[in-house]
Amino acid sequence: MIRTHYSLFILGYCAAIFWCSHQPQPVNIEVLPGLDKLVHMAVYGGLAALVSLALRRSNTEVHPILQFLGPLGFALLYGLFDEAHQYFVPTRSFDPLDLIADAFGALAVQWFLCRILWRIPIGRQVQ
Repeated sequence: MIRTHYSLFILGYCAAIFWCSHQPQPVNIEVLPGLDKLVHMAVYGGLAALVSLALRRSNTEVHPILQFLGPLGFALLYGLFDEAHQYFVPTRSFDPLDLIADAFGALAVQWFLCRILWRIPIGRQVQ
C-alpha cells in the first residue's frame, strides 16, 4: 500500500500538470524546435519517478514487473487523460506527439530507476 504522503505528492503533481495544461495560452517555449517535447518528457518522467518511488517505499513487496510497468502505465494513462482534456481547452489541442514524448520520458526514467539505480531484475537475465 502506498503511503499517504506519497499519494498526496502524486495527487499534487497531477493537479499541477492539469492546471498547466488547462491554461488557454501556454508559455511559448518554442525558442528551440522540439523543446516542448523535452518538457513533456521531463514532466512525465517526473511523474513516473514519483509513482515508482512511492511503490518502492511502500510497506509491501512489489513484484519487479509491477515496479517497472505500474508507474509507466500510470504516467501514460495520465498523459492520455491530459491530452484529451486539452482538446476542450481553447487554443489547445490533442497532440499524439506529446503523448509519445510523455511515454518516452516515463520509460527512460523507469529504465534508469529500475535497471540502473535499483538493479531490479526485469524479464529474463542472460547468463
